[in-house]
Amino acid sequence: MTINEERSFSYKTVYFDTPTNEFFLAHHNNKLNRLKIRRRTYINTGTSFLELKLKTNKGRTVKKRIKTNDIKTFSIEEKNFIHNNTSLNFDEIQPSLTNKFSRITFVSKDLNERYTIDFDISFKGKNTRTSLENIVILEIKLDGKNRNSKITKLLKESMWI
Repeated sequence: MTINEERSFSYKTVYFDTPTNEFFLAHHNNKLNRLKIRRRTYINTGTSFLELKLKTNKGRTVKKRIKTNDIKTFSIEEKNFIHNNTSLNFDEIQPSLTNKFSRITFVSKDLNERYTIDFDISFKGKNTRTSLENIVILEIKLDGKNRNSKITKLLKESMWI
């Protein structure tokens, strides 16, 4: 993917959670019908969104988002968005983790799959900071139930997975 002759894009994401880390624990324990709340900023464009991501009991991810500012507290509009789409008491939700990374995206000509490669990854928690030097994350994103990914086949043949 190329936008304005750029192929690498930078992201900053602030994840929100409860004081007892309910969202993280649900994710870690692979629970279904779990929620993720994050504010993602696309650094190259300065655009930010507040996103609610629900992983359903069917294994699908449903994402709702509104355009917002890159701030740590919730605006009235964001509180209404959270209230109207969840049963949460948003006063208990707080920033829990920030990550930054750069991403390259490849999209198939058929538009039925894409691959993202994340690098220059760093994390900042309440009392910690870390970076993943010399590590990249490759994510394969497929439409529907298509499991015939060309890159998966190539990686298996090269013994990467």
